[in-house]
Amino acid sequence: MHYLSRNFPKFRVMGPFIGIFLHVVGGFAAGRFYIPMNIVKKWSWESARIVPGFAAWILIPFIIALLTVPDIMDVLPETTRSMRHWTYFWSVG
Repeated sequence: MHYLSRNFPKFRVMGPFIGIFLHVVGGFAAGRFYIPMNIVKKWSWESARIVPGFAAWILIPFIIALLTVPDIMDVLPETTRSMRHWTYFWSVG
């Protein structure tokens, strides 16, 4: 049984609503991605794509992990190199 279902039984019922909420948040975030593009029109296209990409793929997920996973800085060193590779490069894990 999943951690949330075991410790918080109300989440079994709330699952679909949480999923819909996360889709709404994801859609909003995807739409906001293009707003700064007006600011960086003078940049080369590579720079204009890599800066928001770094924030979206590296920075923000790490910040969210820090906020949501207890003791994340203790958990990360305990993972194997293979698991980190598959997680970081292929989003599997």
